[in-house]
Amino acid sequence: MSIDTIHNKNEQGFASLLVVMGFIVVSLSALGSFAYHYRQSQQIVMQELQARQAFLFAESALAWGIKLDWEILSSQLNKWQCRHFHANPKIKSCLFLISLEKGLLQGQAKSTNGYKIYHYQWVYFLKDKNKFIVAHPNGWLDYCPLVYKECVL
Repeated sequence: MSIDTIHNKNEQGFASLLVVMGFIVVSLSALGSFAYHYRQSQQIVMQELQARQAFLFAESALAWGIKLDWEILSSQLNKWQCRHFHANPKIKSCLFLISLEKGLLQGQAKSTNGYKIYHYQWVYFLKDKNKFIVAHPNGWLDYCPLVYKECVL
């Protein structure tokens, strides 16, 4: 065996080691990039779930508000009346009396991020001793139809 043969075998081993080390570095870089993008998408999914939950809670607040007994008096005209849901203080329902026959019901929910979701429903009142609230068939809104200063609670 000559010295040149031994020298070539050492060079081939060193080149193989460099290829393996390069493969490991590229693989770790790809894994790090994947982990970063995974965390970003996981955060977006969590925000979407929280927004969806707040949306559904606002709908529930509307349904709950229709079942409540509200003060339908002339002294309450053009004023908001609000009630917090006792089991979850981030949910509330409010009623704005436009007249003694018609009103606007608001369902409100706050997400864990602090964003508020509002839903509105036109309602009318049945002339009965219990003064039932009835939702207008096509009266659901996702914006406040009143003047801005009347929409602010």
